[in-house]
Amino acid sequence: MMKPIKKAGTPSIFKYFQTQGLSQAAYEIVLGFADIKSEGYVNSELTIGDVYSGSSMVTVDINSLFSDIKIPSKRELIAKDLLKHLKQSIPFRLSLMRLARREAEQRSSLIIKGTLETELEFNIVKNSILIDIDICGSVLADDNAILRDVIPKEGM
Repeated sequence: MMKPIKKAGTPSIFKYFQTQGLSQAAYEIVLGFADIKSEGYVNSELTIGDVYSGSSMVTVDINSLFSDIKIPSKRELIAKDLLKHLKQSIPFRLSLMRLARREAEQRSSLIIKGTLETELEFNIVKNSILIDIDICGSVLADDNAILRDVIPKEGM
């Protein structure tokens, strides 16, 4: 005797996260809902040269990110699961490090040499996913001189 055919249901978002992981598009969606604030300073008094230390805070409103889910407790569960996957995702962590570097270079008009020491911290507070990115790295002492040599003047 043949077994009856089962109906295919829609897999839950939890099963999707667990089996599929997150795509680059998912990271971009999360960051698209993010509010990013950055701060930092250059310490010129060190014997090793000028060092930039800074922090970027990425805040994602859970209610906005999951506005299609009407039940707040479900939103919270999905956000916790999403956070777990974001923490474990090397591509997402790398994109956060690149974001912090861009923020530091854009806001301070500095050129950061080489690699940065980076620390990431992920949390959920109230209705927000909070990601704190702390960075530290050497900067070029006279970035204006280097920029003059690299960027040609208009009309040349």
